[in-house]
Amino acid sequence: MITTLRRRPTFSSLLAIAALVTACGDDGDGADIQEPSAVASVTVTAPTTEIRVGQAVQLTATARDAGGTVLEDKRFEWTSGIGTVASVSPTGLVIGLVKGQSEIRATTEGVTGSIVITVRVAAVPAAVGRAVTSGGPKDRADPLSRSAPVPIRP
Repeated sequence: MITTLRRRPTFSSLLAIAALVTACGDDGDGADIQEPSAVASVTVTAPTTEIRVGQAVQLTATARDAGGTVLEDKRFEWTSGIGTVASVSPTGLVIGLVKGQSEIRATTEGVTGSIVITVRVAAVPAAVGRAVTSGGPKDRADPLSRSAPVPIRP
């Protein structure tokens, strides 16, 4: 024969259980659960919107909710409108490829922001050459003896 002993709950144990349930704050309506805010806008910024062929610029995308609050920890998909002018990496690094303009877009949760990047031709440094003058037989034997630096312009 098995005998089971049961204790009656005391008033203090019932009070402790009631305090725990109340502290949880869940009344079943879900009002205490905060849903993540939806993305309302995306802004793309750059330290400069003009680069030269071969140069790079790091873009930054910021997502905001309808109230203008910045939404942290959003991942963006980066795309270039004209990939032959400027390429963009998955982290928003843009590299100028050829002269022109390209709209760079950042998208998160179906919302897109963009910025136009202008790519200019790389500056060509002035080349320095030597102009050779001929003044007689000695110069023909040593053509560089009377040369002078002359800038060569494209």
